[in-house]
Amino acid sequence: MSMSAELISPKDLSATLTLTQCGLSVRAMRVCERLGCESVTDLASIFQLKGPEFVMQRWQCGAKTFAELRELVSNLPAAVSSAAASDSKGSDCELGRTNKRTRLRGEELLESIERLRIPYGLPIGLVRLPVRVRNWCSDNDWKTLGTLLQNAGSMSRDDLAAVDNIGKKSVSELLQFFEALGWRRLVELRKFLPISVDTGTVALSVALDDLVASFEARDVRILEMRLVERFRLEAISRNFNRTRELIRQIEHRFLGELGDILNWFPDERVELWHVWVRNANLAPVLAENEGGHNNLLLAAAIASIFEGSPEGRLLQDHWGETFRIWGRELFVSERLSCEGIDLIEFARGKGNREWAHRFGMWLEEHYRGEISVVKERAIRTSAKLKRQQKTLL
Repeated sequence: MSMSAELISPKDLSATLTLTQCGLSVRAMRVCERLGCESVTDLASIFQLKGPEFVMQRWQCGAKTFAELRELVSNLPAAVSSAAASDSKGSDCELGRTNKRTRLRGEELLESIERLRIPYGLPIGLVRLPVRVRNWCSDNDWKTLGTLLQNAGSMSRDDLAAVDNIGKKSVSELLQFFEALGWRRLVELRKFLPISVDTGTVALSVALDDLVASFEARDVRILEMRLVERFRLEAISRNFNRTRELIRQIEHRFLGELGDILNWFPDERVELWHVWVRNANLAPVLAENEGGHNNLLLAAAIASIFEGSPEGRLLQDHWGETFRIWGRELFVSERLSCEGIDLIEFARGKGNREWAHRFGMWLEEHYRGEISVVKERAIRTSAKLKRQQKTLL
C-alpha cells in the first residue's frame, strides 16, 4: 500500500487518530514533537488550554505552519476537543495530587541548599546536568545554582517539557535533582554535585575529577599529549586524524572550565599557586586529596593556567634571568665534570632551595645532551657547547 493511501482527510478525524496519519508537513511535525503531541486530541488540548499564542511561539512555527495546525484542530469535532481538554485537566489534577509531596517550590529548594551548606552562588558549570539544561540556563542568564532553583524549582514536568530543545530524559534528570535537594539526600546529590564523601561539602578535588570525567577518552588522551607530553598540534592532529583547530578547541574548553573551577575555590587556588611557585610539580599535592584521577593531566593543566596569568609570566621572566646567572657559575665549577653537583645544595647556597627542581628543568630544557640531570644531580656529559647555548650563558 502506498503512503498516500494511508493518509486520511482531516474531515474524517476521530479521537484516536495519530498525527502521522494526517499528512502534515515536516516542519509541522517537528513543532508537534516539541509540543509533546502524538495525536490530534493532544494538539487540540494544547490549543484549548494554553492558547494559540503558545503554539505560535514554538521554534520553526511560522505563519504557514501555524495555519496548517490550526486547520487540523478546527476540523476536529467539538465533542472530541472538549473531551480531550477535560481529560488533560483531569490528568493534571491527578498528577498534582500524586506528586504533591515531592513537587517543591523554588523557595523550599533554596532553603534545602542552605541547610546542606551548598553555596547559593555555585556555578551551573559545576552541576552535573545535561548539556541541554545548561544551554537553557545560559539562554536565560541563570549562571548559578540559586538562580536555577529560584526560577525553575517550582516548574512542573509539563512546564519543563514545553521548553524548546529539552527532551524527556533531560527533564527527568532535572526533576530527580530537585527531588534529591528537597529531601536532602547526599547519596543522590553526589550524582549531580561535587560533594565530598568525608566533609559533605562541595570540594575542589571532586570538581576536578568531574571535569576530567566529562570529556571523552579520546579527548583526555589528546589533552595528555598536549599538556603533559608537550606534543605539537601538528603531531597530535596526524595521530588522531583531526584538525589542529579541533584540538585547539578541546584544549581551550578544558582550560577554560578548569579556570572557572579554580576561581570558585580561591583558598585552594592560592595554596596550589604557592606550591607551583616553590616546585613546578603539582601532582603530589593533588594526589593527597580525595579522588586523585589523572593527577598528571590536572597538574600540567593548572600549571599552564598559572603560567599564562600576568603574575605567572612575570615570575617566569624572573626565573629565567636568575637561572642564567646560576648557569654561568655552574659551568665554571670543576665538580660538574667530575662527580657532579647536587642541585638542592647548589640552590641552598644561593638562598633558595625551593627552586632546585625548577633549575634542573631549565638545565634539561636548554642543555639536554650537554648536562644530565638525574635525581636533582647535574653531571657534565659533553664538553662541546652549541653556539646557541654559549649565547645563553
